[in-house]
Amino acid sequence: MSRRPILPCRRSGIEGTSMYDITLDDFPPDRLAAIVHWRNDPAVNRYLRQGILTLETVQAWYTQYFSRAEHQLFAVYADKALIGYGTLSHIDPTHRNGEIGMVIGEKQYWHQGLGALAVTCLTTLALTRYHLHRVYAIIQGGNMASRRCFKKVGFQHEGRLRDARYINGAFIDLHYYAVLAHEWRP
Repeated sequence: MSRRPILPCRRSGIEGTSMYDITLDDFPPDRLAAIVHWRNDPAVNRYLRQGILTLETVQAWYTQYFSRAEHQLFAVYADKALIGYGTLSHIDPTHRNGEIGMVIGEKQYWHQGLGALAVTCLTTLALTRYHLHRVYAIIQGGNMASRRCFKKVGFQHEGRLRDARYINGAFIDLHYYAVLAHEWRP
C-alpha cells in the first residue's frame, strides 16, 4: 500500500467507535495467498460460495473474473494490516446496480464494527466512483452477522428466496438487502 489508497475510511462514520482506520485499495496480486488462507478457514468460509480453496483457483478467479470491468476486488486494511476483501460484482452501468460482498478474514478483527465500516466505505465507493443507483447484497439465511451488518449501515431487507441454494446436503434461504443512492447516509 505504498501509493494513495482508493478510499480511506475514518472511524467516525459508523455508530460506535473503532480503534482502527479502515482503508480500501486494489487487491495486491502478491497477497492472494491470504484469500486462500481465509477461504480454507471453516469459520471464515462458512457462508461463502464454495470451490475457491487453492492458490491456483484463487489466481484463476482473480485473473479471469476480476479482469472484467463489471467485477472489482478490493483489499480491506485495518490501519496497514490486510484483514479481508470486498467485492463489487455484476456492475451494470445501464441499470446502475451492482452486488456488494465483504469478507473480514482475520478473526481477531471480528466483532469490532470493522465489517460495517468496510461495507460503508465500499457502498460509498459503489455509489460515487461507479455511479450506481442501487447496491445489493445476497446473504445466506444463517449468516446473522452479515444480515445485522448490512441493516446497521442502512441497507433494507428486500426479500427472501426460500430454499434457493443447496449446500452441504440442505437447502438454504437467500436474503436480499439493498440501498438506493438517495437513501444512503454514510
